[in-house]
Amino acid sequence: MSLLDQIRQIDILKHVSKYVNLHQEGQQWRGSMENPNGDRSRSLVVYPETNSFYDWRAANGAAGGKDSGGSIIDFEIQRLACDTRTAIENLCDQYDIEPDEWKNLTSEDREKARNQRSERKSVQELMMQAFQFYHRQLGDRRQYYHQRGCSDQTIDKQLLGYAGSGNVLRSQFKDASPDLLAQTGLFFKNDGGSLTDRYRNCFVMPYWNYGSVVF
Repeated sequence: MSLLDQIRQIDILKHVSKYVNLHQEGQQWRGSMENPNGDRSRSLVVYPETNSFYDWRAANGAAGGKDSGGSIIDFEIQRLACDTRTAIENLCDQYDIEPDEWKNLTSEDREKARNQRSERKSVQELMMQAFQFYHRQLGDRRQYYHQRGCSDQTIDKQLLGYAGSGNVLRSQFKDASPDLLAQTGLFFKNDGGSLTDRYRNCFVMPYWNYGSVVF
């Protein structure tokens, strides 16, 4: 089975549901890319029977004037505002599909590539969890971001947050691998060799790259 055939077998309904709050209407499911929590227009439609989608809002020009619809690859292109290659790479990573360039690897190098991918995904998951935690700590400090032109929608979507005092983030990851935590860049080793929160008593903003928090 080709790489594209493997990707096209991914359940688009389950995939889209990760990012959009969908509501069933007959055999279709509707939601909105503009407002992931749903809005009255619900212009994005997912068709489970054909494993495809269509976004009427984008087709009418509200998202750059480009026609929007098709396969799960087309959905990723729209969601991440990326090219086809990046969309395919992202889907391969999410669903553990081996890219074509792995075909010529030795068994040893292929296993190494699998381990590197797994480690990278684990670090990305820790980064996301960390900034979700920082976002929850924001509390009544939203005014800081409001004064800098950020709406509540932006604050929530971008996971803008606050790092409190003490080793609060480290305490959230007591069972996580220290090596993986160190790779996030959110910790440093103190004189005793233990991981310590890098950010304290400050506002923190994640850096996003194609839908993932990378720093």
